[in-house]
This record gives sequence, C-alpha cells and structure tokens, in this order.
Amino acid sequence: MTITNRTRLGGQDIATTSRGAVDFAGHRARYMVELPAQFGGTGGSIMQIVVGETLYMSLPQQPEVYFELASKDLVGTALGSSLDPASGLDLVSTRTDVREVGPEPTAGKGAGRFEATLDVAKTLEEASGDAKAVLRQSFAQLGATRVPMIVVLDEQGRIVRFQQDYELPGGGTSTNLVEFSAFGAPVDVQAPPADQVRDGGELLAAIRVPPGGRGTGPTTAPSPS
Repeated sequence: MTITNRTRLGGQDIATTSRGAVDFAGHRARYMVELPAQFGGTGGSIMQIVVGETLYMSLPQQPEVYFELASKDLVGTALGSSLDPASGLDLVSTRTDVREVGPEPTAGKGAGRFEATLDVAKTLEEASGDAKAVLRQSFAQLGATRVPMIVVLDEQGRIVRFQQDYELPGGGTSTNLVEFSAFGAPVDVQAPPADQVRDGGELLAAIRVPPGGRGTGPTTAPSPS
C-alpha cells in the first residue's frame, strides 16, 4: 500500500508519502510516513504500527521509541485516521454520479477507471461512532460539500487506486492518492517490544486539534522522561 498526499496552498507545495502493508481481516498495519522539510524544518520518517485498537508511533528524533495511543483517544486529533490508513475506501459506497471512463492500462490488463463525486452530507449520515466524528472534523476543516474521486479496479474488481481531490479554503488544493498491490501476500505486523514503548499522553496533548483549528502534526517528540 502506498498513500501520497500533495497539498498546494499559499505558494507552497507539500507532499507526504506513506508505504507499508495492511491486514484488513486482522486489523493490523505497518507503514512508514516520509515527511518533507516543511514539517518542523527537518523532514524525516514516522513509523506507525497498528495492532487492533492501538497505534504505536515513532518519530524522527527518537526512532527507537514508540508512543502508544488508543483509538478512542485519537478522535478529534491530527491522527484521527491513522488507525485505518485505507479508511477512505469506505467512502466509495457513498459516491454519486459514477461514470465509467474506460480502461486503465497502467493498472494491468482488464483494469477500468471510474470517476465519481462524494456526497459529504450522505457520507456523514451513513457513518457512525468514531468514524463519523473523524469524517465530520475532516470535512469541516476542508470546507467541502462534494469531493471528486477517481477509482481504478483491476480485472478481478478489486480497488487498486483511489484518489480524492479537495479544494481548500484560501484557494489551495489537496490530493490524496491510495494505491494497493500484492493482494494476498502475507502481512506480519507485531507490536513493538515492551521496552521500546512509552505512554503517548504527552504526544496526544501536542496533536489535539483545538475547536475550529487544524491541529499540529506529530513531528516533535516529547522530552524524555
């Protein structure tokens, strides 16, 4: 799985890329997020490991330390979607105005490309629990009511590419692209060793999103305890 986000706003072009593997049935994932220099002026990599309802995260300054965060505590933070890096796929079921564009040679023989529009109001109506809270906050920050999407299916009908395009307040744009490959390959994801895990309370406080705000990214490690 590869997730690429590119945001253009205020004369800046910021891109982040995440690469890893997901076990949907076991609710486990492991992926590395590559940060550009605009994040904290240093860039670097963030490792995120999902095991059930727990997220373990290491930061560039302390790659050998993993901060432990529970899913229920992440709602309303900048990490609201980290427990499910492919959560955007659920939005495909709330699409409207689906149009089959034609074949997609870049995704292999028999692949097809579809374009659609996401109805934000319908998405929020059908969502529930923590997912609904995360989606409501995300859409409120983006100020979007309808979101263009591109979906590519392989010859077996599996989603291999999923793209969302947003227009941001202030005239900017944001594109989020999720790509899947190696379907059925074994995925071995384990929690980090106990002696490398620290409580994530301090980190959680640093990334909480204030009312009406965007929050901050998890690029700075809390001071060692």
